[in-house]
Amino acid sequence: MKKNILFFFFLLIVSTKMLAQMYHLINKFENIPKNILTDIDKMGMDESWVLTELEGKYFNALSKIDKTEFNMSGKKVFFFTGNVGSLKSTKKEYFTGEREGLQVEHYSRSHYFGTLYIFNAVQKEENGGYDAAIVYGSKKLNSIKEVVKRLKENAEM
Repeated sequence: MKKNILFFFFLLIVSTKMLAQMYHLINKFENIPKNILTDIDKMGMDESWVLTELEGKYFNALSKIDKTEFNMSGKKVFFFTGNVGSLKSTKKEYFTGEREGLQVEHYSRSHYFGTLYIFNAVQKEENGGYDAAIVYGSKKLNSIKEVVKRLKENAEM
């Protein structure tokens, strides 16, 4: 019996290392350090799926992930939007919306805004090499499996 319990805990520990992670994004500009927020005009300026150092710092702050746990800078990230999070987007479109939001006086999305999905090695291989995906403006909370499938379909286009 003890061996079974120990084996179960071993499997549990090993399997959690292989799980993808989800982080809910609550967009409150006051949660983002001013030195990052003041440079928002420098973010989302290219068509690359790879985040710049500044963009990575922004998403680390937004998701409240310590960069020692997962540094978003230099990561390949896919963007989805739409009611169910199925429409392909870009970081350029994402940051255009963020800049517009900053222009509105007293603007703050203090509600659920999106989800950051960080993939494990197996999922990264399945989806075409993306480290993460951001689904924003969606009314549906997608499973990681759904996001990997959509990403694979969209990345092949």
